[in-house]
Amino acid sequence: MVAPDAQRFDRLAPIYDQAVPFFAEAAGRLVDWAGVTPGQRVLDLGSGRGAVSIALAEASGIELEIVAGDVSEQMLSRLRALGLPRVDVKYMDATAIDEPDNSFDLVFCAFVLHFLAGRAQALAEAEPAMTETETIDSDDDGPSGGEPGPVRDTTEHLRRKLAQWCEKAVEKTTAEMESLETHSAVRNVMLLFDRIKDFEKRVLARQEELSAADRAALNDALEVLVQMLGPFAPHMTEELWIAFGHEGDTQTPWPGVSSLEPA
Repeated sequence: MVAPDAQRFDRLAPIYDQAVPFFAEAAGRLVDWAGVTPGQRVLDLGSGRGAVSIALAEASGIELEIVAGDVSEQMLSRLRALGLPRVDVKYMDATAIDEPDNSFDLVFCAFVLHFLAGRAQALAEAEPAMTETETIDSDDDGPSGGEPGPVRDTTEHLRRKLAQWCEKAVEKTTAEMESLETHSAVRNVMLLFDRIKDFEKRVLARQEELSAADRAALNDALEVLVQMLGPFAPHMTEELWIAFGHEGDTQTPWPGVSSLEPA
């Protein structure tokens, strides 16, 4: 069954978004605003000829796994012809997304919703496909005539993601150290450092300063980073370990290994 808009956009495909730079500029700004981070799996829903996918693929220094989906085969054909790295181009109906739950870290749906008769259905389809969802409410008033409602924790999902990044970094780096893949281990340590910086950046984009919970999460992540740096820069990391309030007469332990007990 062909989606209702597919034939219309098949006809428009040869000229769509080619006459003016609006789509490329808007897509670039959208990708910058979203704050994508290395290693994320991202869906470009209603990709068209690929304005958002191109911006994602060209994001400076960021490696992503990108899925670009559209109902127009002519649009998809032109996007495939670009040969963008790490972009999987496939047929996808925004109102019937055939992807497992929790498949994507981010879902972009740019220049699309206003074309859809089933906008609510498209949003309902996209939500379970994401690993995390966030609702931004522009109404600051509570339910009782202007009384402020409870303060929402808008960064809890970022703290959970940071903890997952730390866990994954320790797991991968431990395996690489055990197999003497030192260069790969160092790359994973630096990747974790980038993600810690990204966490702070994304929190401060939502609020003026870090909350107590955010500072605790940042501190925990930095401690893990210092522990992972131990084998590569032992003297520096011992000083940092002491600065975090730990005993000064022990070596910096590997994450998950007690400094008071033999590993």
